[in-house]
Amino acid sequence: MRGGRERLQAANERLRAEVDALRRAAKRQAAPFSKGDPTPNPKRPGRRPGAAYGTRAYRQPPEHVDQVVEVELPAGCPGCGGELVLERVATQHVEDLPAARPLVTCYQVQVGRCRVCGRRVQPRHPGQTSDALGAAGTQLGPRAVALASWLSKLIAGATRYPPNRRLLDHLGREREHLFTFLRITGVEATNWRAEQAIRPAVVSRKAWGGNRTWTGADTWQVLASVLRTASQQDRDPIEQVARVLRAPVPILANLAIPSR
Repeated sequence: MRGGRERLQAANERLRAEVDALRRAAKRQAAPFSKGDPTPNPKRPGRRPGAAYGTRAYRQPPEHVDQVVEVELPAGCPGCGGELVLERVATQHVEDLPAARPLVTCYQVQVGRCRVCGRRVQPRHPGQTSDALGAAGTQLGPRAVALASWLSKLIAGATRYPPNRRLLDHLGREREHLFTFLRITGVEATNWRAEQAIRPAVVSRKAWGGNRTWTGADTWQVLASVLRTASQQDRDPIEQVARVLRAPVPILANLAIPSR
């Protein structure tokens, strides 16, 4: 009986010590997403080299090349300014979608009249969508009409899944702006550049990025905006921030502010 009570007391003390350790670990100011102490001898991540690795897949070079761009060496070494000697010419292939622009076709319709019966004759090409001329002679082509019809059917579609319904409602509200890139030169069809512009801020936010406090988050969003704007305007980001910090009174950064 006495031995059993001693074992229970020892187990109780051990469990109490573990609970205290867990409580201290929960209150400790550790890095975000901490998983405890690191493994003493961690295994190397990824697949093991050798025959068991499998097929090493990579993107094959394209079968044809539309244009060749020569990327020449700079006039001097970026580090010391010394003369550069060409060692080799390496190749990099970039496959991209062509710039989206409308294909405009002008049909020269020969309108005639029969000398015998006086009937008016107007031929029609298979690519035309109607016989209208004059003020109604500017029309959308069959592909554009098909795309608009498909979009209208998609927006008017019925769905019980809330996320899909929200997407369809959004497309319906922004319908007239979906094809702005076809009407205005310079407007891209996707927001790829915008996503790349905010990517560094997103990566920093995941790592920490000052977002553990509202003050840090506000400071970081201002810095991220200034740094990215300076880079896009070919200004030195560090010099811009240092100039603002050295000023005895609040000043504006030496950046162009877009105006409408």
